[in-house]
Amino acid sequence: MAGSVLVGAIFLLFGAVILNGFAAGVAAALYLRDPNQTRGSRIAWSVLISGIAFISLFTGVFLVDLADGPVVSMLALLVLGAMGTVVSLPGAIIMSRKIEAVSTVGRTFD
Repeated sequence: MAGSVLVGAIFLLFGAVILNGFAAGVAAALYLRDPNQTRGSRIAWSVLISGIAFISLFTGVFLVDLADGPVVSMLALLVLGAMGTVVSLPGAIIMSRKIEAVSTVGRTFD
């Protein structure tokens, strides 16, 4: 029992790290697409996209198991999406702040 709890905790930890990395990558891609986009908008879009990606991982499971009813399945997907957006928030915030910072790369001889 304790071993399975430990494995589950490790799985959740790695999942949170991967989800934060995905949100940071989306924030960087949004900055490259439009550098004039505001920080808040970039964070909101990257968190939303990460939450949708997180939901898509579990959609098949809930579509197959409709024994509890479609309302329960959709509610569970919404809860998972909310969890995915909350977990991916730090990665999006950190990347959005870092990407706007003035870089000294390439300014060696200025």
